[in-house]
Amino acid sequence: FAGLTKNIEYTIIVVTENSSGYSVKQINKYAAGANANEFLSFSISGQTSSVISVNDKTVSVVMPTGTDLSSLIAVFTTNGETVEVGGVTQISGATANNFNTSIVYSITSFSGHAANYTVTVTAP
Repeated sequence: FAGLTKNIEYTIIVVTENSSGYSVKQINKYAAGANANEFLSFSISGQTSSVISVNDKTVSVVMPTGTDLSSLIAVFTTNGETVEVGGVTQISGATANNFNTSIVYSITSFSGHAANYTVTVTAP
């Protein structure tokens, strides 16, 4: 489609169920926040510390010495729409992962832009 210059705008309608019924949120592709794909918080129960670097797209978590890193559950918030590790949807506070090596979380915005965060957990 050489020479095509017209932008196509689309609207995303997000319907979520909550304790008082349903909420509806409309996000326009060009609206502020539609491209957001960042971790706002990230923690693992029992951690000593955690640091999120939005610029570097990294998360570093320190656990107590000797912690078994093979099946830990992260609790996180994000301003994106979906969070995946290796194509598997991550549910905050529910999905266990093996953190013996760094893993990559992919956060996809409501407009479809993805950002990859490398998460490293250590237990020195």
